[in-house]
Amino acid sequence: MTTAHIPNRFLTPPLAAHHRLSHCLAEYFLRSSPLGGISMNDNIATRSTVILGQAYRNAPAAIEWLCNVLGFAKHAVYPGPDGTIMHAELTLGSGMVMLGSVRANPLVKQPDEIGGAETRSAYLIVANADEVYVRAKSAAAEILQEIKDESYGGRGFTCRDPEGHIWSVGTYDPWQAK
Repeated sequence: MTTAHIPNRFLTPPLAAHHRLSHCLAEYFLRSSPLGGISMNDNIATRSTVILGQAYRNAPAAIEWLCNVLGFAKHAVYPGPDGTIMHAELTLGSGMVMLGSVRANPLVKQPDEIGGAETRSAYLIVANADEVYVRAKSAAAEILQEIKDESYGGRGFTCRDPEGHIWSVGTYDPWQAK
C-alpha cells in the first residue's frame, strides 16, 4: 500500500510543505502498523485519539482567544505567509485542537456562511467551569447556554468564539462518570 504523490510543482509553497509533511506521516503510519495504518495496539504514545480541526479567518487572533479565554496552551504554531497560520496545535489537558487559517476548500464552511450553525461541537472538560465562564463573558463571547448544574452531573455552559465556532465547557467528565 502506498500514498498518492502530487508533484510539488502543482502546489503553492505552503501547500507543498503541508503535502510533504502529510505524505511523510502517511508513509510512517503505513509502515508502522501490520494493518496498514495506526491501530490501538501499536506501541505509540497517544494522549487523545480524537483531535478537532478548525479553520479561522484570523487564526492568530483565534489562537490568542482560545488560550486566554478557554485555557488552551500553544503546543505548536507554524506561521504562513501574510500573517496567516499554516498549522497550529493547542492543548487542553490531554486533548488537542488543530487549527489554521481559512483556505479555499469547498468541503469546509465557516459558521457565518451557513447561518451561524455548526455541524459538530466540541466539549472541553475543565476543573472550574465558573472561572472559564467569567473569562468568556469578559471577552464578550456570545453565551448560547448559561452556566448551570447538569442533571447528569457536572456544571457547564456553551458559547461562541469570535468567529462563531461553538464551544461547550464543563466539569462533567464522561471518563469518570458511571
